[in-house]
Amino acid sequence: MFEEFLLQSHKSFDDKYVLFEGFSRSWRMREFLVDVKKVAHALAGIREQAPSIVGIKCRNFYHHWLVIFALDQLGIASASLPNDTGVTFHENFNIIQPDLMLCDEVLSAYRVKNILINERWFSDILSKGGVFLDRYKNTSFARVSVASGTGVTAEKIGATAEYIIQNINNILHSNLLSFSHKKGEKKPQLISCIGFDILTGFQIIMAAMVAGVTVEITDRTHIAAVLARNTPLVLILSPLHLEYVIGILSPLSTARDNLNIIIVGGSLPEQLRKITTQKLTKKIHVVYGTEETGLVAVQNDKLDWSMNSVGSVLPWVEVEVVDENGHILAEGQEGSVRIKSSSVLPPQFFLGPKAGEKFQNGWFYPGDRGYLKFSNRELFITGRYDDLVSFGGDKFDLRLLDDIVKSFSPIIDGSVFPVPDQNGILKPYVAVVCEDNFDGDELSRKMHEKYENLPSITLIWVNEIPRLSDGRPNRKLMTDSISETLKK
Repeated sequence: MFEEFLLQSHKSFDDKYVLFEGFSRSWRMREFLVDVKKVAHALAGIREQAPSIVGIKCRNFYHHWLVIFALDQLGIASASLPNDTGVTFHENFNIIQPDLMLCDEVLSAYRVKNILINERWFSDILSKGGVFLDRYKNTSFARVSVASGTGVTAEKIGATAEYIIQNINNILHSNLLSFSHKKGEKKPQLISCIGFDILTGFQIIMAAMVAGVTVEITDRTHIAAVLARNTPLVLILSPLHLEYVIGILSPLSTARDNLNIIIVGGSLPEQLRKITTQKLTKKIHVVYGTEETGLVAVQNDKLDWSMNSVGSVLPWVEVEVVDENGHILAEGQEGSVRIKSSSVLPPQFFLGPKAGEKFQNGWFYPGDRGYLKFSNRELFITGRYDDLVSFGGDKFDLRLLDDIVKSFSPIIDGSVFPVPDQNGILKPYVAVVCEDNFDGDELSRKMHEKYENLPSITLIWVNEIPRLSDGRPNRKLMTDSISETLKK
């Protein structure tokens, strides 16, 4: 179904359109779809095993997309897993539980049948392989992934092709990706630092492909070289990715008009926004949404960059702020944010043991606190009802990190709390009560065993951990105290 959707969208484009572009070569759409049929032909035997989910681990960006489209043509649900077989891979694998893995390396440590699809395999298949001419409609999910941004426990979610296509159309209708261009001008290229192993990243890249935008195959270490070309570009970044890009720019770098930046996975601190408008571009969009809800609100230069604002709620989305009894609160009153939209995953798409827990009377509760400004439907997010915190884009459960710290000998007590750096990006600090010396690097390693994407920690020694009346750490007090100290 993805192939048909792409072809239907590209009726107005000629064959010169480049779908993917790397440093060494590029691929036009027709070439990509022929390669898809070759990969589908090579994998057709998988259908005899009737797998419900096939996992994909493939570092080569282009090859990975070939496999996704090929499995879709075979009517088989796919799940993309991280490239590195570290903590995140292990946890996602255990949540998704694929029946079969297509891998660019042998996964001997995992009890699952795996088929090797390395560079040699693709070279053989694409140079002399047959072409699969049939097409099977997937009667279940097209994609399966992990959602971890609205609860302390990551969840397995599925999405049908129809649902994904609907969300892609929503992305395009929001004009979020700024694909509009003057006649005769070259369309922008897209670089996404958000992986397509998550549903949001997959849908954004698909939206670019459908819109006729070239997807640039690169990683963040090569972004500076791409920026140096000074061609029209759309960057999809988390706040932490953006901070990295700002850090590698030349001191003489100035803002340009042909660059659009879209921030996903967290709010954009005022300090970082100011630097971005000076050194990169003034065309900045910040997206609020979750894996489970799709796009909810967009903040851009049409709105004041107010504290805690995540932008205007999109026209097809309903958002309310309610009290603990579900009563709608007045403008400006803080309460629980709830969302209703056709882009919200229906309860039956939640495939884990806690499916449907976030739904009440048809409303999805992401766990965020906030308030609304009714005049322009502007939404403000002020915090959460749990201990999840975003360090630059990825979510982390501070209670789990607290447990790791407190179990580390000879620490007596400890707590993790967020502190903004010079650009306003939250970073993890660890307050410890300890009378003896200990190996801070070893503690950091233990914490990264749980969250490999956790930024570097900063340790501080205290006499006691301040706590609230219910016994929880007073993280706000610790954050405010360190923030004030850093200002001096």
